[in-house]
Amino acid sequence: MFRRKIYNRLLSWKQDSNGHTALLIEGAAKIYSEKECKLDDGYGCGILGVIYEQGQGVIQDITLAKLYYKKSCDLYRTLN
Repeated sequence: MFRRKIYNRLLSWKQDSNGHTALLIEGAAKIYSEKECKLDDGYGCGILGVIYEQGQGVIQDITLAKLYYKKSCDLYRTLN
């Protein structure tokens, strides 16, 4: 829950900045989500999927986005 609050705060800063600090915030979100995904956090993997699907601060890569989405789904399945 705490991790989601941090990511949501990053998104709100991005919206409030009118694009002035968007790249910095997108970079922080990517780094944070990568760490979470490596720790087998499905939410972090899902966010990485969105980042790569939409090309937010990275080169758009649909194949990589699909891999992160799949990992996210697999992690949530093992929890249930």
